[in-house]
Amino acid sequence: MNASFQPFAPVTTPGVYVDGDSVPAHRAAFIRRAAEEIGSPETLRVYGNGANLAAWRDQPGWRFVDAGPGKNAADILLALDVIEAALSGGPRAFVIASADRDLGHLALRLRERGLFVLGVGEATAPEGFRNVCSRFESFGDPRPAGPELDALLQAAIIEADRLGLGMGLKDLGRVLQARHGLNCHDVGAPSWRAHLAGRPDLYDLDPPGPRARVRARRQGIATVW
Repeated sequence: MNASFQPFAPVTTPGVYVDGDSVPAHRAAFIRRAAEEIGSPETLRVYGNGANLAAWRDQPGWRFVDAGPGKNAADILLALDVIEAALSGGPRAFVIASADRDLGHLALRLRERGLFVLGVGEATAPEGFRNVCSRFESFGDPRPAGPELDALLQAAIIEADRLGLGMGLKDLGRVLQARHGLNCHDVGAPSWRAHLAGRPDLYDLDPPGPRARVRARRQGIATVW
């Protein structure tokens, strides 16, 4: 935790709500520790598309709310539950973990009601979310990058490869999310295709299309072979 973090004394049971579509499961322990700095959390909920978030579903102590594949479905369900809790006289503090600017509106409305909002996320989280929280805690450990990231990517591709056909790009994204809690935005890329295309010495990509596949080139990262 940051050395400057000061507990919010009146809080005893903060509610913890996580946008699982934008926050990977390996952040669960950090989020819980941040919540425990301001009290003893009783509500620990994660929202997201259950088809892609096996890692979150397996986190002990967390209730997973399957929002389905709809756009912004996780944000909407999260916001509804938080508002219901706030209006029913529930927690006096809320911990919201997200990388979504839109949840800044929710944080602001909670603060207008005199409630404490601890935001948690990457240091690169949108200012529209970070700046409206009562306090914001950023994750301290770096994301995989460089050879470490490419080792994860190539290992996933090689495991799925059949007869030299490679791996579907959509499947690669699902595997990285489920196994490592990674999405392309976590590594600073607009898409996995963009990340892979920038490394032609490591990856061979099909042209864009719904069935596009990627193959790992055999020269590159010797440690994964």
